[in-house]
Amino acid sequence: MSVRKRGMASIWLGILSGLLALKGYLVMQTLKTVDGAGIGITFLGFEVNDRVLTSEIMSYAYGFWIVSGAVLLVAMILAGSIKPQKLKGIKTPESV
Repeated sequence: MSVRKRGMASIWLGILSGLLALKGYLVMQTLKTVDGAGIGITFLGFEVNDRVLTSEIMSYAYGFWIVSGAVLLVAMILAGSIKPQKLKGIKTPESV
């Protein structure tokens, strides 16, 4: 995988991680305003589950946060694998 592809992949994975964490927070906040037996959960237009019981809402929020952390970890590993000497056009102190 080229340096640019790794950089772009790590940026997109970082954005996805932020969206997952935000969704986990929003799912947790819906616990305060549940009407009826439960809620439906969607993420980026995809339906995750249409009948989540009130007692299971926090487990879905924790699930979004755990997946967010895993995606962020992958993004950090990808970004960390980019070595400065592999970047073209950028002068490092050793090359000056």
